[in-house]
Amino acid sequence: MTTVMTGKQTTPKKKKSGGPSVIKIGLIAGGIGILMVIIGVLAFTSDQAARRTPFNIDPYPGADEWGTADETNFSRSIFYRIADVPPEEVVLYYQDKLNQHTGDSGEECVRFPQTGSMPLDPNNPHAIPYEFRCLFDNSGFQTTQYTQVRIYPGYGENTGRTVIEYQQRWTP
Repeated sequence: MTTVMTGKQTTPKKKKSGGPSVIKIGLIAGGIGILMVIIGVLAFTSDQAARRTPFNIDPYPGADEWGTADETNFSRSIFYRIADVPPEEVVLYYQDKLNQHTGDSGEECVRFPQTGSMPLDPNNPHAIPYEFRCLFDNSGFQTTQYTQVRIYPGYGENTGRTVIEYQQRWTP
């Protein structure tokens, strides 16, 4: 008995699922990951570079720059003075600036001493009876950048004026 086969034998074809392959998805995800790392590194580097300069605060309107003292390559003091405006009025301006900087977080300019005056040393011509300090801190991850504003009444030939001193520090 012999059997004759007629017709063609066909192998079934694989049906396409219509979606992207696992390899394509992996390559796309890897590309996005690498792009995110690059963007993160650039943002971090930019943030660090921005903190390598003094943090400047607009001076009190009408205040005249009186002088500067560069202490190091990454710290300095700038002095301003203004006539006929008491320190208590000047500090209100800087408190408003501090509120803008911190987003009304409750940070406040502080008076030293809180009330009254410090005893003045007659042998120290630079002694001041009181001062206000406002700290504008813009430091970040492993960086320092701040300006402390000191506000105090003038003494000696500057009696009747208010002195505003910016003590600035930043990361070199």
